[in-house]
Amino acid sequence: MATKLCELFRIDLRSLAAFRIGIAALVLVDLATRAPHIEATLTDTGVMPVAFLHPGNLYLTLHALSGSYAFEVGMFVFAAAAASLLLVGYFSRVSAVITWVLVVSLHNRNIFLNDGVDVLLRTLLFWGMFLPLGRKWAIDARGKPAPSEAAVLSPATVALLLQFALFYVTCGLLKSGDEWHGTKDAIEIALRQSYWVRPFGEFLLGYPELLRVLTPTVAWFETLAPLLLFLPFWTPRVRMLVLVGFWGMMVGLGSSLHLNLMPWISSAATLPFLPASFWQFIAKRARSKAGASDGSPASDSPRPHNAWFVRAKWSVVVLLIAHFAVTVPSAFGSAEQSWLKDVGQKLGLNLVWKMYAHAPSEDYEFDVVATLQNGSVVHVLGPDGPEHIRRAHDTYRIKYYMERLPRFPTFVKRQYAAWLAGSWDAGQPPPRRFARVRVFVIVTPIKPPGPPQRRLIVDVHRGD
Repeated sequence: MATKLCELFRIDLRSLAAFRIGIAALVLVDLATRAPHIEATLTDTGVMPVAFLHPGNLYLTLHALSGSYAFEVGMFVFAAAAASLLLVGYFSRVSAVITWVLVVSLHNRNIFLNDGVDVLLRTLLFWGMFLPLGRKWAIDARGKPAPSEAAVLSPATVALLLQFALFYVTCGLLKSGDEWHGTKDAIEIALRQSYWVRPFGEFLLGYPELLRVLTPTVAWFETLAPLLLFLPFWTPRVRMLVLVGFWGMMVGLGSSLHLNLMPWISSAATLPFLPASFWQFIAKRARSKAGASDGSPASDSPRPHNAWFVRAKWSVVVLLIAHFAVTVPSAFGSAEQSWLKDVGQKLGLNLVWKMYAHAPSEDYEFDVVATLQNGSVVHVLGPDGPEHIRRAHDTYRIKYYMERLPRFPTFVKRQYAAWLAGSWDAGQPPPRRFARVRVFVIVTPIKPPGPPQRRLIVDVHRGD
């Protein structure tokens, strides 16, 4: 029994290398998509000056050291360099630590831009710090003897595999409402969000009966499929079937809704589950020798000189278990808060994901009405608005920020209006500068359907 448990939590070194490459590449993509809007989202002239940071976040982000554009660009270059080193496996352990610190810092700089899958990315990077990511397909491995083991078993491998499973099991269990298992219209409701739907999602709306079949199927798949990854028999075959099904679900979600990197990050989280037989199949297809033996892999046993590191691994696993104990009950209705839960969430140790646990009930559209000093009126997000502002509002991060804007504190809403005014005024003669900015949200009920309602979010006059 113990031997079988060990086999279930071993990770093939090639799977670990693929995981390293995947998460490093996604960090680089995330930085690239955020970079065009550094000034708008991360500087003192944007929507979130350093002075607005919650005191509890000041010590969790290096970005709090300065609110200047040049400093933020430097931080992005530093993060990209660390992620690039991780990608190629050069000083893998150090680059993994630096990458995690910088990603946590970036996410804590403006929490209003983050979605649920950003937590998963931080968590994957966290556990990666405790894993031998540079033993395969890495510069670190060049000129060194081949590893004596084909796979690695350690507290960190246990934590990494359980992390993914618990993340999606809780996500599936939280989909317990009538819209998932009664009326079965949760997916249809989600696709009726014109704010987020993509062309394939609009196509699926033409097949409501299919959507009623898919809705409970998704909930049950998210609940049960992660558990099948730990089936003690036929493990390689079952894992491949589950992973193919999961990848198919990610393709469907990503094709139907604007979800940014969610399908990719979630898919990267599955890579450590790839069995040795998968790589042997790939090697055979490529008519080359497999990179690892076919025998039973040895574990990553502790050595005298790194005993401290083994103790650290066990400590973080205990932390995971403790954090899980206080996090999961809160997802199912307990309002109890704790310092462990709060710190864990900020560092990225989260085992609960509530994505679409409750189907959205409203669709959104935003209208920014600017009155200029010459008396003319401009709909900033409309065809007559400035292209650079409209382009920024078409990006995922700003769209997600806008969807949450009605629930933000008043000072955050006013700062958003101030940023809009500053973006417009740059280069404009005085008669064409803002005198007043009003931000409206047009809310259209989805279930039950109803007429659109126009609501004022914030009204700012020059000089306020």
